[in-house]
Amino acid sequence: MNALSGGELGWKDTFEEEYGEYFEEVGGWDRGGDESEDRDDDDNNDHEYHEDDDMAGKRKFDQVYQFKITLKRIRPPIWRRIQVPETYTFHDLHVAIQDVMGWEGYHLHEFEMADPVTGLEMRIGVPSEDFGFSEVLQEQKEPISGYFSMENQSAEYTYDFGDDWGHRILLEKILPRDGDTKYPVCIKGKRACPPEDCGGVWGYEELLEALHDPDSAEDEELLEWLGEGFDPEYFDAKAIYFRKSGR
Repeated sequence: MNALSGGELGWKDTFEEEYGEYFEEVGGWDRGGDESEDRDDDDNNDHEYHEDDDMAGKRKFDQVYQFKITLKRIRPPIWRRIQVPETYTFHDLHVAIQDVMGWEGYHLHEFEMADPVTGLEMRIGVPSEDFGFSEVLQEQKEPISGYFSMENQSAEYTYDFGDDWGHRILLEKILPRDGDTKYPVCIKGKRACPPEDCGGVWGYEELLEALHDPDSAEDEELLEWLGEGFDPEYFDAKAIYFRKSGR
């Protein structure tokens, strides 16, 4: 798919085609609350209560994971640094990545990461026999704490198998939570996310060339598709809104 061919279907139609059956089965976008409530018990009395415990899927946490997320095969690099609760599942991490990168979330996605015990490469995402993903582990049931550690720091995250946006996920630190901070939080980042459905790395490079030096009718058509106001160098960490935290 390229920048000029995307758009026959609205994003809601595409979303329903790719995810409709799955969300009917699991009962909606975010099921974390019910399962996490079962895990909260009176054995955790030494945990200091924070207002945003409920915002982190109602799961209490004492530590946060700091990740650097870098879009692969792009120069100069597009990246984000975030901190998330240790209680996050891979589904929670997926939502945070979508929010902080600026993706719109209506394409398929998948994590790939080594199992810390066996060393085997695991696929974690949304299982679907229709798309040949029956061996994919259910992301809502897999905690990031069961995979990420300072000995097992990196994972791959792919979004939109057509445009094939690959992201490197690197665990930089495991830190004590700051009681004055609402999590997840974006610490820093560089450059704007590429436009959705622009054709992957090569399509994005064509858009950048057209922005810098439009010299053909094709460039004009690309810029018309892109619209006004896109600045590839712009990023403001303070403007990031995370659905999980209500920020």
